[in-house]
Amino acid sequence: MSVQARAWAQRCHVGNPAAKSVLCYLADRASDDGTGAWPKVRTICEVTEFKERTVQNALKLLEEQGFIRPGDQRHAALLPHGRTRPKQYRARVWDLCMERDPGVSAYLKRTHKDETAEPPAGVDQTRRTNACTFPVDGTQQASRGAADAPLVVTGADGRGQGRISCASRGAADAPLYKPSGINRQINPLVPMGHSPTGDRAPDDGAKELLKGFCDLLAELGLPVPGDVSRPSRRELSAAESLARQHGSTEALALARWALTTSDGFWRPTIRSCRQLAKHWPTLALQRARDAPDTQSSAAAPEDDDRPTLVSGDWVLREPVYGYRRLGLEAARAHLNGEMPAEECPYCRLDERNREHHPGPDVVLERRRRQAAEEAQKNEKLKQAQKKFRAHRRVAGPEIAKKGA
Repeated sequence: MSVQARAWAQRCHVGNPAAKSVLCYLADRASDDGTGAWPKVRTICEVTEFKERTVQNALKLLEEQGFIRPGDQRHAALLPHGRTRPKQYRARVWDLCMERDPGVSAYLKRTHKDETAEPPAGVDQTRRTNACTFPVDGTQQASRGAADAPLVVTGADGRGQGRISCASRGAADAPLYKPSGINRQINPLVPMGHSPTGDRAPDDGAKELLKGFCDLLAELGLPVPGDVSRPSRRELSAAESLARQHGSTEALALARWALTTSDGFWRPTIRSCRQLAKHWPTLALQRARDAPDTQSSAAAPEDDDRPTLVSGDWVLREPVYGYRRLGLEAARAHLNGEMPAEECPYCRLDERNREHHPGPDVVLERRRRQAAEEAQKNEKLKQAQKKFRAHRRVAGPEIAKKGA
């Protein structure tokens, strides 16, 4: 922000509120001599709260009335780090015609009077060669003391009579791009073979994990990544994290389980320590799920001591001991009483099965009940057949007539 340019813009009488606001914002973005203001039209709209068409008309009005003029367009092309902005993205550079104000002209003469004086003896003159001193079409360029910002004093004829302006805020002949390789720093190798870019050698745990992982891939016939002695930063960081949190032995064990599972789901994925660290929670949960529950198996009773609930023809869910040894057919025969208790394999296997083995009286009663149920069922079937024949004798002729 320039105080001089801001004060000059506030003293100007434009006659248009929008144009006055745009002029004040350009002065806020310009240098002390009013040059080099290149805000975008959209930025001016956001600050002044005018429409884009209003801002464009205001810029046109200011240029027609002589308050602003196009400046050095190279300013809008410069980007940080020596890069160049494409032409389609460059804003227009404007210069304020501050030389119309006598107060500003006096200020410039007062602050730059020492630059027009002759330098003292012994001063190197080669540093001032960039300032242009040759008149071109009645225009004289006076140096401001910096080789990259000469002042231009316009001649008697032409627009802006007697004005003083800065021809450029940058170097007059400086390129708009940064040549490659000029400031490139070459870092020499330091002792002990460490890389100057900050790479570090892996620790013992990470090195063991990397070597073991590559050996595991080679053992399973899978493609092995690059040399483990010079891993990438990400691979080294993942290996160190796994070795520090879980240990190299546990990490290799989980990697072997993931690569040797029967379904082969993880074989295309787990090819590096980075992938192993990324999928570690999922792999650990799956391995815990698929592992046999040794603790519960050890605490469980033997098969002979656990009864199995089996249903027969007359009973439901009776406990049977030794079911896994003898099977379902023998268990149903045992519950139905198809054989005496002395010949029943379940009763001979475990005495606790005898209390559920039916005796001869129970078996006889069950057979009588079964015979009675079958006789009752047959009687109902005969009654239904008899009713059907009687209905057929009565309704048969009527059905035949309707069909004819």
